Amino acid sequence: MERKQSQIYPSEWVYHLMFWLVYWVFASMQDVVYIPQFRENFNLPMLFGSIGVVYFNYYYWIPKYLIKQKRHWFYSLSIFSIIVVNAWVVIYIIQMFSHQKEFYFWERVFTLGVDTTVLVAFTTAFKFIVQWHERNNYAINLEKKSLENELDMLKSQINPHFIFNTLNTIYFLMEQKESEKAKEALLKFSDTLSHQLYDYNKDLIELDKEVEYLKNY
Repeated sequence: MERKQSQIYPSEWVYHLMFWLVYWVFASMQDVVYIPQFRENFNLPMLFGSIGVVYFNYYYWIPKYLIKQKRHWFYSLSIFSIIVVNAWVVIYIIQMFSHQKEFYFWERVFTLGVDTTVLVAFTTAFKFIVQWHERNNYAINLEKKSLENELDMLKSQINPHFIFNTLNTIYFLMEQKESEKAKEALLKFSDTLSHQLYDYNKDLIELDKEVEYLKNY
């Protein structure tokens, strides 16, 4: 089964923007511990770095190394390394444009690394929840489609007019007190239905069964 890989539909952009806006505000307020001036805390490198790591992990790293190849150790070590490098680069860039003498470099690297790790863990769990939901829906739709196909096949195999005519004939025989003929007709009707339902899809059918079916029909 080939399915389009995790697309962001237009209606979902609003939720993505709201999520990152909330993250940006909380992360910037958290930085007040290190830099009192709130204005300087709204740094784009921190936001863009986190966005890059999260979407890279969600749309490329997870599908390739967790879902397809199932290389769990490689995935864990590599994504951890990516998070650390991202935190170091982002904080270094922020430091270059900061006017603060005491910048608490490694403390901020650690904090950003923890924040990004939480984001990656959350979105990874969300990825598997979405995948489970998609597979569950696919299985349900597949089962529904299979039942519909079976029903269509039954409809194509059984002629409703033949059934109604046969039942009317059996009813008429019973009304005429011809119970033996009614029993014989009912047995032939049962054999005919059995042939249509169970022998219809077989590649090879015995000739005597086909002849018997034509006689009963």
